[in-house]
Amino acid sequence: MKFKQCFLIFFLAFFSICCLHVKDGFCMQVDFINPGASNATSETGEFWVMVSEFIKAAAQDLEIDLDIHYAQREYVKMIDLTKKVVQNESKPDYLLLVNEKLIAQRLLKIVSGSDIKVLLILNDLTKQQKQEIMASEKLSRQLIGAIIPDNVSAGYLIAKSLIERGLEKKDTPLQMVAINGSRVTPAAVDREKGLHKALKKHSGSVKLRQLTYGEWREDKGYLKTKVLLKRYPDTDLIWAANDPMALGALRAVREKGKVPGEDIFIGGLNWSAKGLSAVEDNSLVTSVGGHFMVGGWALLMLHDFHKGCLEIKNNDPGIEIDVFRNIDKQRVADYKKYFGDQNWNRIDFQEFSKYLNPDLKEYKFGLESILAHIREGTANTEKGD
Repeated sequence: MKFKQCFLIFFLAFFSICCLHVKDGFCMQVDFINPGASNATSETGEFWVMVSEFIKAAAQDLEIDLDIHYAQREYVKMIDLTKKVVQNESKPDYLLLVNEKLIAQRLLKIVSGSDIKVLLILNDLTKQQKQEIMASEKLSRQLIGAIIPDNVSAGYLIAKSLIERGLEKKDTPLQMVAINGSRVTPAAVDREKGLHKALKKHSGSVKLRQLTYGEWREDKGYLKTKVLLKRYPDTDLIWAANDPMALGALRAVREKGKVPGEDIFIGGLNWSAKGLSAVEDNSLVTSVGGHFMVGGWALLMLHDFHKGCLEIKNNDPGIEIDVFRNIDKQRVADYKKYFGDQNWNRIDFQEFSKYLNPDLKEYKFGLESILAHIREGTANTEKGD
């Protein structure tokens, strides 16, 4: 009898501990340190809010307990928030971090010694960072790996769209200026590589007059473009590494008395609401995007990793997922029809999980796959009605 009582007490205690750690039927607990602003109307735009909203939709479908903490674009706040997560009595199983301003090592040092595992998203480690982290058993033990978009292709797609539109309307060589967001952030460095890849392919047709940096901000994009247009009044193309800087450039072009979409062609990136509206009215040639979805897809892959059906190696290069697509005037209506209200609950994330769909051979996270999934669900609902 005493043995049964002791066993029952032990079982209840163990069950209580488990319930504290993975509460309310959730399969795992994840925290995300979002480096961006929580205000969609900030000068850096709505991108980081879009990242969070997409992750929330994925977490809800996959029954993941998710907490999001915004650093409001402040380097020090990323550090403080990571410390709070580690010091919290209820610690997550996993922590999603972004290697913004090359901060990954510092954050890994804070997490080291805890049971929390780290997955990097959106920005991969640099080669030097990877070497230093893998040389430290203490740091490498915490790191699962990185899941990132192909930012080289993003930079290339913006430039390709601009050059093709310019060649339809203007004489060569086309004169281009470019505004990147940062000199060091891996995503920015790779987008710049994509720009140069496109320039090399069209070397006889376009000339890059100057590349400058606008800190991802609309106001900086505006001020930089004013200077560039004064310096290079014959500018035909403006390459911008995100929508806010492209929209800032748009304002400067109009103030100069030029007509966007006729006199000067501008391209950006993010699929922001303002950016897509500008594409719709022909002010922007393109908004390349899809990368705000990376956090949600990374969470899904982390779910599959947690369930033991996906291997991620921390000493390999980051896992690149194919998400970037070009939305121009021909494609914008289709996108806005399904996602103009940014209601990501239309997506059944469980359908994209390898753990929940053992016959699934590969992940397909491109816009085409998502739209096909939505249309099929809509068709099935209509049949049911």
